[in-house]
Amino acid sequence: MKKCAEIENRLIEFVEGELSRKNLKEFEDHLANCSDCCELVARFESVYRATEAEPALEISSDFYAKVQAKVDDYEENHVSLSDILMIFSGKLKPAFAVLSLTIAIAVGYIMGHGITDSRIYEANGSEDLLSDYYNLEMFEAVPDNSLPGLYLELGENGGLDE
Repeated sequence: MKKCAEIENRLIEFVEGELSRKNLKEFEDHLANCSDCCELVARFESVYRATEAEPALEISSDFYAKVQAKVDDYEENHVSLSDILMIFSGKLKPAFAVLSLTIAIAVGYIMGHGITDSRIYEANGSEDLLSDYYNLEMFEAVPDNSLPGLYLELGENGGLDE
């Protein structure tokens, strides 16, 4: 099997007559004993010889010059994406900055809206409105000597008296 793989790898060299004498002898000895490789070489040779028999295409002498002229024309008149980005990058930076700032302000407003709700301002420390606003029952059962109790007491008395 290893020999068959070598035959497959050297088909072109064999057909074009580029094998050394030693390799050619080994190649031919293997073909004499392996019908699969012999059939493979025969099919390959027929395809290879058929492509050699095709007449070469005649290319006009100015073909390459015409192709090069079309490529040059395309490159001169074509606007690439990088060119477009270069044109607009300076003009769009301020617009992106304004858009980003607007989005940041809107997000900040939306996030802070719950804290700055007018009901909190109206509550002014009142247990009832704070517990309604936050849907908490804990403001009703705050012990007097606790930190929340102290906070509520200070709120009711108008702050610390010095």
